[in-house]
Amino acid sequence: MAPRADKIPPPGWAEPARSEAGGELQTLAFLEEELVPRTAAVSRGEIIVRKQVVTEMRAVQVPVRREVVEVYRRGPGGDPVQPTEQTVGPSGLPSEPTSTDAGGVIWDSEPEEEVNRLPLLEEEPVITTRLVVREEVVVRRLRYRGHKRIAEEVRREEPRLETHGPVSGSSPELDQFKED
Repeated sequence: MAPRADKIPPPGWAEPARSEAGGELQTLAFLEEELVPRTAAVSRGEIIVRKQVVTEMRAVQVPVRREVVEVYRRGPGGDPVQPTEQTVGPSGLPSEPTSTDAGGVIWDSEPEEEVNRLPLLEEEPVITTRLVVREEVVVRRLRYRGHKRIAEEVRREEPRLETHGPVSGSSPELDQFKED
C-alpha cells in the first residue's frame, strides 16, 4: 500500500531522503512550463506633424493722403491779380526793382527776408506683420482594449515508470511496510 498523503511532501519541496517504516521516502519534482501573459509596447507607426513656413506675396490697399499747394494771388480788394513778368529769386522777392506802377518801391539794398513756411504732408504706407491663428490641428490618440488569443508550446515533465521485478501489487515482503 502507498504511504499516506499527509506524509508525502508537496511537489517541488526538497528534503533529504529519510527513513520511514524501514524504507526510504524520496521526493522527485516534476516541472511544467506555464504561460504567463503580459504585454509589451511595440511601435506600429507614428504620425509626424511638422510646421512649415510658407512665404507668399500678398497685396493690400492702403488709403494715403498727400498735400499739394495751390497758390492764388489777389489784391487788397480780393480781386485776382495777374502776375507780372518778374524774375523771382531764391528769397521769393523780386531780384530787380519794380517800376513805379507796381507801388513805386525801388530796392536800393537787399531787404530783410521774411519767410513763411507751410509744411506739406504726405502719408506713406508702412507694413507691419502680426501673428494670428489661422487654424488648429488637433491630434488625439485613441486606445482600445481587446483580447487576442495566442498559443505557444509549453513543456512539462511527467513521470514514466519502468518496472523491473515485483514493484506493485501485494507481496509478503511489501506487506510488512504497510501502515495501519
